Amino acid sequence: MRTTWRWGWMMWLFLAAWHNASAQTCYVSSAGAHTPPYASWGAAAHDIQTAVDTAAANNWPCVLVATGLYTVSANVVVSDPLVLRSWNQSLAGEDRANTIIAGDGNCAVLYVNHSNALVSGFTITNGNGVGGGNSQNGGGVEMNGGILSNCVVAGNRVSNRGGGVYLTNQASVLHSLVCFNAVTGTTSAYDGGGLWVNDGTVSGVQVISNSAGRYGGGICCNYPVILEGCEVAGNYSKDGGGVYMSTAANVILNGSRIYKNVATNNGGGVFVYMTPTATGLVHNCLVSNNVAGVYGGGLYGGIISNCVVVDNLASNDGTAIMNAREMASDLIFNNRCVSAAQYALNINAASWKTKVDNCTIVSNACGGMYLRKEVGVRNTIVYYNMGNNWGFHAEPGLSLTNCCTYPAITTNGAATCITNEPLFAGLADGNFRLQPGSPCVNAGWTAPEMHSALDLDGYSRVDRFSRRVDMGCYEFIPAGWLFNVR
Repeated sequence: MRTTWRWGWMMWLFLAAWHNASAQTCYVSSAGAHTPPYASWGAAAHDIQTAVDTAAANNWPCVLVATGLYTVSANVVVSDPLVLRSWNQSLAGEDRANTIIAGDGNCAVLYVNHSNALVSGFTITNGNGVGGGNSQNGGGVEMNGGILSNCVVAGNRVSNRGGGVYLTNQASVLHSLVCFNAVTGTTSAYDGGGLWVNDGTVSGVQVISNSAGRYGGGICCNYPVILEGCEVAGNYSKDGGGVYMSTAANVILNGSRIYKNVATNNGGGVFVYMTPTATGLVHNCLVSNNVAGVYGGGLYGGIISNCVVVDNLASNDGTAIMNAREMASDLIFNNRCVSAAQYALNINAASWKTKVDNCTIVSNACGGMYLRKEVGVRNTIVYYNMGNNWGFHAEPGLSLTNCCTYPAITTNGAATCITNEPLFAGLADGNFRLQPGSPCVNAGWTAPEMHSALDLDGYSRVDRFSRRVDMGCYEFIPAGWLFNVR
């Protein structure tokens, strides 16, 4: 909500400036005469920093930059509430591909130091991580507040945090591409190859082919962070090849695609460092084709809900997911393995009660699910895996209720579980919704919290007629007629 409000305010500011552009806008163009106060294209400044400083001195809210290459030997500093925007006069709009701010190889490119500053429509490249605020952070962009929108941040490097972008103080990156950036240092905090986020928002951003020596090849998160509608792919690090959520983070990763990332240690796609007070929520995401050198090919840790986790690989256990804290309405299938003795889901080391509700764990090239510690599993289908469907280290807190698997479970109160085949709508086609007549329909345990829960398709968990819950990640929706009663 805060980001939406600020974005609306900044757009109003830009439109107000555009309405009276001749009096309230500074211009930048290599073809201009460089005549103060740079209030027209003919009089435009030749460099961006001069125009930004002039706009700030005159309380003008907008700086427009013509297409071209602008090489800087010191980072451009925006410390006032203004709009810095590219402008293609022929297109009458932004042109991020052809408006390039490039470092000379010895400096970062941009430092934003105001909560109401907006930078939009640039390619930012060749930064070398000596920022205007926290030096060694933010190879391309360092943001202490403000919004970066519709930008390409590519080919930057830093020795500490945030190869592409370093965000703090509720800064936001929106609708941008962050790619081919790197954290190259060997200190204790060489994290966040694409972005390092400390209290901020990343929305609608492609984070592609970045690398970090330690945590978060794509994104490293610390303190409250919202990641939504992102594509995180082809990134590389030690832990959290795609995304790393630290011990201090309360992070929401929502509606994103996390694929083809690599971690040499744990969490090929996502790594969540869980504590009793810090949580990481991964919701409504596709996590696929990630690789971990040790545990958690897709994800390591976290609260995972309404996700599809497919075709991931780890050298050890948890080829799909390792040590999740909670899971609900997740589909885990076709994950790969080194040995059939591995398990797609492994919950093996936690100091809290773990809950797994209404998941479907099927057709993995390894075992289905291995459990120990205090784990409660309800309404879950574990079937057709190439290894054992279940593995247990029996402990007092382990319980299984209303699950569908084979062979029969004989440990820890599993009398309510069934061994019948679940009868999927299209097993060979990867359609794991339930057929009519499936023994899993209305066969789940209806806990109170399930009345507000949704299945993987977004349908209500509790059937409106039977008031029962199905097993698995999908609720059965019968075909029929819809009548309007007046």
